[in-house]
Amino acid sequence: VYGKAYLKSLLLILDFIYNDNSSSKWNGLYQISIEHILPQNPASDSEWCKDFTDEQLSLWTNKIGNLCLIGRKKNTSLGRLDYIAKKEKYFKDKIANFPYTLHIYNTYPDKWTPQEVNSNQIELLSVLNKFFTE
Repeated sequence: VYGKAYLKSLLLILDFIYNDNSSSKWNGLYQISIEHILPQNPASDSEWCKDFTDEQLSLWTNKIGNLCLIGRKKNTSLGRLDYIAKKEKYFKDKIANFPYTLHIYNTYPDKWTPQEVNSNQIELLSVLNKFFTE
């Protein structure tokens, strides 16, 4: 889904769902960025390349289960960090209120491997299906 025009809207809907359907006030959509938890181009010596085969990297990188919203300034600082370092940096200093992003980091505190991405993907598809069919 990465690169699709509707992706940011879809991720905003997930934030709405994970925020108990209460309204959120944004300072502007331009300040919101889409984060690849598993980076698009992980360093060859990273944990990412140990945990994911080339085929899995290709499969999971741009799936909705690997994507979340994050503030634009914070996103530029996370880059290709390994999962634990990325998580620690995300929670350091100020964090934006993106309930779905917080849900990911709280649900998967220790690792982000193909199993976690797949689990998150299945959950999201179920949550979105329920939201759009009710």
